[in-house]
Amino acid sequence: MTEDGLYIQATAHGKHGRIIVEATVGNDGDEEVELWFNTSQRIEVRLFEMGMPKQLVYRSSQEMMYNQVVGTVTLEPGEETTYNEEIPSMYVTGGGSYGGEVHITVARIDGKDVPTKPSDSFTVDM
Repeated sequence: MTEDGLYIQATAHGKHGRIIVEATVGNDGDEEVELWFNTSQRIEVRLFEMGMPKQLVYRSSQEMMYNQVVGTVTLEPGEETTYNEEIPSMYVTGGGSYGGEVHITVARIDGKDVPTKPSDSFTVDM
């Protein structure tokens, strides 16, 4: 969690040979939080085979294209929003175990640059 009360919780599950990642971003603080993004991307998902975190199998920003457009999201105290990303079956194998990380791609929070992005990790067995 950041000092602003911003947090992210990630989960993942297998579905028809793909991995569905769900990331809930919330404001646990006492004041509204404005998130500023410099592209249409909201979350960055990194997937690796269990036990090999340095060998990425999938990374959102390398596999997907995003619009270069500024956007904002405002979260009131206690409010959450959820983002989903589907990792196609060509990146995973049946019977495999995977770990991953998700971080929010926010550039600024309440007008201040964000050097460290809120993140969470997940595991999923296929």
